[in-house]
Amino acid sequence: MTPPAVPAPSDPVRLPYIIGIVAVMGLHASLTVTFSGATSLSTAYLIGILIGVAASLVVVVVLVLIVGRVLGKLKTEGAQARATFWAMTVLLVLRVGSVVGQHRSAAGASADTVVTAAERGALQISPDSIWHPAFGLVLSQRGASFHPDSALQRSVDQSLAQEPSMVMWGLRDTAQNRTLLVEVMKMGQMDEALFRRYAAEIRKGYTKSKVLDEAVSWPGPLGEYQLTLQHPSGLYIVLRCIPRTDPARPLVVCVQTTAQTTTELDSLRRSLRIVD
Repeated sequence: MTPPAVPAPSDPVRLPYIIGIVAVMGLHASLTVTFSGATSLSTAYLIGILIGVAASLVVVVVLVLIVGRVLGKLKTEGAQARATFWAMTVLLVLRVGSVVGQHRSAAGASADTVVTAAERGALQISPDSIWHPAFGLVLSQRGASFHPDSALQRSVDQSLAQEPSMVMWGLRDTAQNRTLLVEVMKMGQMDEALFRRYAAEIRKGYTKSKVLDEAVSWPGPLGEYQLTLQHPSGLYIVLRCIPRTDPARPLVVCVQTTAQTTTELDSLRRSLRIVD
């Protein structure tokens, strides 16, 4: 006579693991929001980041469950819940370690983010181009005649007196009543989120001018920020910024023109590039 089959022991999903999974998911979301600069990024971009994090968690958890079932280790709902909790917890620990490592690296490089006196005095200007050997910025000024303006330079120096990581040069084309500001900010690191945050901070500084157009993009390994405004005086302010993502020398370079139209110095702005 065949003995009756013994039913498998019950292993229900325990409430503490359900609470734990929800809590760990919340910590993942909190970590993402905190270190992506949520106050400066657009809602759509932040939602995209959160969806990406959630998708990566789901993929890893699904892989863990598949492997566990193949090996015969996760046959019950309780076992699956425990595996899900521990997989998400391990991922959280790894993310925290990554964030701590990034911030230690940025802190170690803080001295490199200070613009030195030599760097402040190294901007070169010729009749057809403007460049800076240390920062690698190159700008063509064919068709223009910008030169240093002492009064404008004093004004920008005063505005950046509390910003040791930034330098700005004020140039003027007196023949055509146009101004050019060349700005560099040395960074501890550079990625898409930081560049978008930087662009958002720049935008906050133009409280008196009307925004006509604004665009920030990150095509491939590089980004670009463009901002067009109209000053109450009627003049047009156009700004273009690009980053250098080299971990050894990350920075952002911007050129800002003020002129009678939005297009007359377009070729100058478009010529801005960073070379190694």
